[in-house]
Amino acid sequence: MSAVSSDSVVWLDGTITDFRNAKVSAEDRGFMFADGVYEVIRVYGGNLFAAAEHMARLRSSAAGIELELPFPTQEIVAIADDVLSQSGLGEAEIYIQVTRGAARRNHLFPKDARPSLLVGIRPGREIPAALWETG
Repeated sequence: MSAVSSDSVVWLDGTITDFRNAKVSAEDRGFMFADGVYEVIRVYGGNLFAAAEHMARLRSSAAGIELELPFPTQEIVAIADDVLSQSGLGEAEIYIQVTRGAARRNHLFPKDARPSLLVGIRPGREIPAALWETG
């Protein structure tokens, strides 16, 4: 993992890389039709915040567009934990994107596309102190 920046570790369909080098197909339905769902989990002190609740919302969002998740949510959390561990970050945001996968452009849902999963991490964004006071 020497070419991967520790503050932007990405797991994309089983490959570890970083955001700059992660590649999806030009025929990915997430790119072509925004045919996917996402969830962001905040990391505080090296721990995923409300992971179960975030996974419930991811499942609900996927069901809402008739998208089957590529893994059970506990496996997605395990991938997120692995990405977090590899990054070495304590305060971070984990971004989970699931698309219907790559298929020839057609508005009908493809029967043979495999959903794509991206789990990436970035350092947590700091909220300026003034915003805490003024909103």
